[in-house]
Amino acid sequence: MGPLVLATTLLLAAPPAADGVRLTLSGPAVPHAEVVYEVLAERGTVTVGVARRFAADFGQSTEVALLPRPELDALMARLAGMGVFALTDADDPAARVRLRLEARRGDATVAVTVADPDRAADERAQAALTAVRAVVRANTPPSTFSDPMLLPTEAGRLRIRSRPPARVGLDGVRLEARTPINSLRVPVGAHTLELETDTGVVRRYDVKVEAGKTTSVDVDLR
Repeated sequence: MGPLVLATTLLLAAPPAADGVRLTLSGPAVPHAEVVYEVLAERGTVTVGVARRFAADFGQSTEVALLPRPELDALMARLAGMGVFALTDADDPAARVRLRLEARRGDATVAVTVADPDRAADERAQAALTAVRAVVRANTPPSTFSDPMLLPTEAGRLRIRSRPPARVGLDGVRLEARTPINSLRVPVGAHTLELETDTGVVRRYDVKVEAGKTTSVDVDLR
């Protein structure tokens, strides 16, 4: 049986009041105005979810599901083992991606903002993002990136091929998609494309997308 999907909205404002973790990605390189991953315990129920918030008043795309309590406990123990609760702020308002990390495990709490976690020398924030995102992806329905605010003059497309097939990330945000991808609509400009194979090979590519045009990426990851 698949996860039970709830028709509800993530609570994005308050930090976790019970055990749980919230990660918020934002910044000029994030395809949405904000991407929020949550795994939270509240009133005896554990929920796992992701919210992709669009700019202005265009709302958000949200997927939420129930999670067994032991899975939350295992995740929080893993985060504690990574040293997440000893993280300190390393913020930079001009960063291409900013990660806000808020977590609670018993009496241990942390609330920090980290600039460009995928490029930072301290790998704990990126490791936490990877761990939380894996739990969210495994328990919520897949969703592909789409921004309804983009005008034709503001968007182009990516065509992505790789050997072997790979998971796809764009500007620090993991998309729920794998290669081959025929047409991914993204904002015009420079982007960082990340491809990860099932064997753990990771490659990053700088790509430029032009309005109304398709940029093709065809790579060998073997």
